[in-house]
Amino acid sequence: QNGGVCIAPGICNCTEGYTGNYCQLNKPVCSTPCQNGGVCIAPGICNCTEGYTGNYCQLNKPVCSTPCQNGGVCIDPGICNCTDDYMGNYCQLNKPVCSTPCQNGGVCIAPEMCNCTEDYTGKYCQLDKFDVCDPPCENGGKCLGALGLCACPRGFGRAQCQVERCTFPRMELPNSSVGGTLSRLMIKCHSGYRMPNDATEMLLLCPRARWMTSDLKRVFTQQLVRCDPICQEECLNSGKCIAPDVCKCLPNFTGRTCQFPAN
Repeated sequence: QNGGVCIAPGICNCTEGYTGNYCQLNKPVCSTPCQNGGVCIAPGICNCTEGYTGNYCQLNKPVCSTPCQNGGVCIDPGICNCTDDYMGNYCQLNKPVCSTPCQNGGVCIAPEMCNCTEDYTGKYCQLDKFDVCDPPCENGGKCLGALGLCACPRGFGRAQCQVERCTFPRMELPNSSVGGTLSRLMIKCHSGYRMPNDATEMLLLCPRARWMTSDLKRVFTQQLVRCDPICQEECLNSGKCIAPDVCKCLPNFTGRTCQFPAN
């Protein structure tokens, strides 16, 4: 029909615009021709041969030898892109539920069980393997990597740096020596020196994260334990004792104890 010519028993060669066994059908038009052996079956719609896909059969179709299941789509040879509720090579498995999502790239592989990437650990992959202190360090403490130990800042101690503690005084204490532990500290004046209370040594205790005198009545200060030089004979005329038995006189006085007028 429609100008077709019989070219073999039961076979018609149709004119442009017609198709069918007897050229009885109007031929659909695909404005972009179907490629790779595809056939135009409706306006703008191609029926592609095996191995091709796309609007005009222009794309190689990835092959998954085992078909993707549960709505999964084959996106590369042997690789399925699964819907949210399924997993597995072919989307054949129900996806397990982790009520707290796995973090840092971890994957939920069973109810409440995460498979973590190489650098993370913890129930939900929330801990850096190289910063693992659980419980975490407090008060500015720094986790010492995979050892799981806290390095505490000055003034704090215990496993997580959670407890305040005394530290050795940082202030300068001239003319004295300091020794002891972080609970008992002994300060001793050098020979020829003494403290404002005339003592030559003082014991300090640390009952509440601060240094106090041994009677627990006074808080440690630099002034409290200052070691001043001793002049056995008092410096006169407003002279000042600056070293054991050494007086510094005013300009108009002289002598070992500043006892003489300079003139």
